[in-house]
Amino acid sequence: MSSTRDKIKQKTLELLSRHGYIGASMRSIAGEVGIRESAIYNHFVSKDELVNSVFEDVRSKLDLVRLIDDEILDHLDNPRKFLLLFTSKLLAHWANEKQRMIFRIILLEEFNTHENHVKIEDAISKLNEVWVIIFNEMMKYKLIKKQNVEIVANEFIAPLFFIRLRYLTSNANLDLPKAINEAETHVQYFWHSIKL
Repeated sequence: MSSTRDKIKQKTLELLSRHGYIGASMRSIAGEVGIRESAIYNHFVSKDELVNSVFEDVRSKLDLVRLIDDEILDHLDNPRKFLLLFTSKLLAHWANEKQRMIFRIILLEEFNTHENHVKIEDAISKLNEVWVIIFNEMMKYKLIKKQNVEIVANEFIAPLFFIRLRYLTSNANLDLPKAINEAETHVQYFWHSIKL
């Protein structure tokens, strides 16, 4: 069983994903956890400290390098297959409930003035860093056309975020098979534009 601190953070994540920073009051968090509001202060000095702790956890989940496992790496000699496998794995990862909550928070808090909130740029830049390295290597080994690697990475990633927004954000529009199908079409089109 998880600790009270973990329960507080989990319920805060859930409330932030539904109502944003302003709508997730300490009273509502305490009610969701089933404790008195004052009990939260035994674990967190303030709402800001609590939310910052949740946002730090969120930031740590944005590093997607761990998705590139041996199964995907086995296809480095076939870049199109590599891209397809990674994309399917990425979308499946984004479709899990915690990732959907994180993305809803990012969308809700993008224009919030709360200083430590997570921004869309945080989510995109982590993924972009990985793909700049991968596409650089593909260029180095003459698997794809030599071009501005930052633009190549952005052109690959941007449609995936749109697909995420369209199919993997809310329970009402959750459709992983449709997302994967659209992403596969994107990968095919993208591959034909960069291959040698």
